[in-house]
Amino acid sequence: FANLYADRVTVDAFYHHYPTASQIETYLTDCGIDGTKNSVERVPNMMKKLKNSKGGAVKEYYVNTTHSGKCNSSFDFDEVHVDILLDFEDIIWAVNNVSGTYSGTPEKEGRNFSNLTFKQLVIGNLNETSTVFRVTVGGKSILFTGDINYVGGYMLNKYHDAHAKNNSTYYSLKSDYVQVSHHGYYGLPKTSYQRIDPDVALW
Repeated sequence: FANLYADRVTVDAFYHHYPTASQIETYLTDCGIDGTKNSVERVPNMMKKLKNSKGGAVKEYYVNTTHSGKCNSSFDFDEVHVDILLDFEDIIWAVNNVSGTYSGTPEKEGRNFSNLTFKQLVIGNLNETSTVFRVTVGGKSILFTGDINYVGGYMLNKYHDAHAKNNSTYYSLKSDYVQVSHHGYYGLPKTSYQRIDPDVALW
């Protein structure tokens, strides 16, 4: 996009939460460490080709979830409100703190898995680095799940259930629309969609 349209399109800000080089080396060792790090490092270089509406540099924001206690958890663009519900820090927390083994159907080739730890589920799955966010506009909410998979679904369920008695809380997953994870191909578990309980699914 930056190569093709930098002379025709302006970008004022870029919001993301990419894994750091250290996190890639620690948690994504089966994803091709060097290739993954190179891909992440390309982003700032691509951003330099883009300009904002005043011809200056594009602002970069590293987003975090509210529970992390860091900034950029929520922000607004005109009448559009955005909440960050989950990022890779949540996945790391699960890998380091949630014990036991799990079974289900992962993204990879649609094959069932049995008795795998969260570390084993994440180590080769770059999709678990997706940032999950909700957009609220015109009184309607749209939950964007990216390519998040089983571990991300576990964490979303955990946050939702902790606040299940108060649907006005930040971590309630209930949304009017949902973008079906990973192109509708073996992403979030069914239990997460049951909590989201959307009127419309964007597949």
